[in-house]
Amino acid sequence: MDAAIRCAGGPVVAHPRAFHGSTIGAQSIPRMGFMLPQGIGIGTCGASIFTSDSCNVVETFHGPWCEWHDESTIALLRKHQAQGTVLIFDEMQSGFGRTGRWWGFDHYDVEPDIVVGGKAIAGGFPLAFVAARHEIIDGKPMWESTFSGNALSCAALVETVKEIRRRQLLQRVLRLEPMIREAFPTAQGKGFAYAFDHPDADAVADRALERGLMLLHTGRGTVKICPPLVISERDLALGLGILKGSV
Repeated sequence: MDAAIRCAGGPVVAHPRAFHGSTIGAQSIPRMGFMLPQGIGIGTCGASIFTSDSCNVVETFHGPWCEWHDESTIALLRKHQAQGTVLIFDEMQSGFGRTGRWWGFDHYDVEPDIVVGGKAIAGGFPLAFVAARHEIIDGKPMWESTFSGNALSCAALVETVKEIRRRQLLQRVLRLEPMIREAFPTAQGKGFAYAFDHPDADAVADRALERGLMLLHTGRGTVKICPPLVISERDLALGLGILKGSV
């Protein structure tokens, strides 16, 4: 994310509940709710400070809640973008098939200027990337570091993409997604990324672990359902059953 911020230049704004990493640059991003008018979408601020050299950083969905942006938010982001604001989509969680499409932003009517991704893209090898329109990224000497372009991680990325395509994992996610919705109708999300509120979410995760199902402690009062893209239908049903019993 720090590289994307340096690439974009200008003042940066993110949503108050978004998480874009633990580095100094990401942690220093002002949290202004995209400067949406009060009461519209998920914004909180009434003024507008955007100029042609500013930047919006957008988490495709809010991680602990799997909450997606409504159309009014996306429309405002498109408006700012048309006025010259650089739009960055953070696809660390939502990219590479997690939502049933290659990119989470594919669910929106939007075309980012910069995309940041990582985590699952190299099958467990450490790798992250920044992709941008050429007029933004060309000629900026900011990509040098000791481990940039690691050959082994890049090879793992290529093979991971091949495997996703060979096993048609995006299609599998969409085919099995209804099992999650049917098991937990109040959960929100898309693809293999769902979450629901619970007054004692940590206790649910602890009880599920005792029964053989590992969940993430979100620390936000939510229970998150994010199975592997390669999970079998049988194991998904088994895991959802354990989770229902734990709840």
